[in-house]
Amino acid sequence: EENRKIRPVAQGLLFGSDLSREAVKIAGKNCASLPFGEKIHWEAVPIENITVPEGSLIVCNPPYGMRLGDKKKAALLYRRLGNVLKKQCSGSTAFIYIGDPLLAREFGMKPSLKRSLPNGPIEGKLCRFDVFPQGHS
Repeated sequence: EENRKIRPVAQGLLFGSDLSREAVKIAGKNCASLPFGEKIHWEAVPIENITVPEGSLIVCNPPYGMRLGDKKKAALLYRRLGNVLKKQCSGSTAFIYIGDPLLAREFGMKPSLKRSLPNGPIEGKLCRFDVFPQGHS
């Protein structure tokens, strides 16, 4: 069985968040079924309240208008996420799945990598954003 190949994870190494308490509850329940899944910490918090250690790897699949039901709200969320990356994620690398490629510019950062990654009917892109340490020139 593939679950036996999962390596132990240190407490506090992995964490996830969403503004929706329901989404966090579902994610936590799904992770609990995995070996070591109980070591993943989940929080329902606004993105501005997330604490990210320097040098982290960030993986994110933000909504792109379908779940939010509004492209303007999605654009605002992407701007907020871009600001959080620049101000609070020093020295980190972020891989962000963007379901609507037009939203990529809302981050206010240029991706160092863009790859087409369709998800069913969605013609999304996986983008890599390198967040340089504070004071980097």
